[in-house]
Amino acid sequence: MILKDWKRAKTVNLIDYGQVGAGKIIDFLPRGKRPVSVPGSLRTEGLVTVSVCGDSLRDLGIADGDRLICQTKFEKSEVKNGKLVVAALPCLGLVVKFFFRFEKKIILRSANPRYEDLIYDADLVEIKALVIQSIKNWD
Repeated sequence: MILKDWKRAKTVNLIDYGQVGAGKIIDFLPRGKRPVSVPGSLRTEGLVTVSVCGDSLRDLGIADGDRLICQTKFEKSEVKNGKLVVAALPCLGLVVKFFFRFEKKIILRSANPRYEDLIYDADLVEIKALVIQSIKNWD
């Protein structure tokens, strides 16, 4: 068997923003750069990594300690209902949740049904990044 047009992964150094809350609210503080393998065709400008803290994404297969690759450079039109986002909340912490906008409200929803929706006025929530890939932590 011969593989044709196989795109190899490339290793790049991305800014690591530490932990992001998945069931908890966490500060978003840069912690240097970390090497990460990404698909060869992926544009790396604006990519950062975060570490998941909590279990609100477990029903997606994303566990506490897994890493997420996130895009910080995006157009507002890319933030659509159902997208997994990193959002800054009014209490100055960050969470990773599914984004939904209804009228003038933002609803942030977990994949784990044990967690209630977070509902805020739209002007109080800032979307910091779009989640584009998860990396399993096997430790």
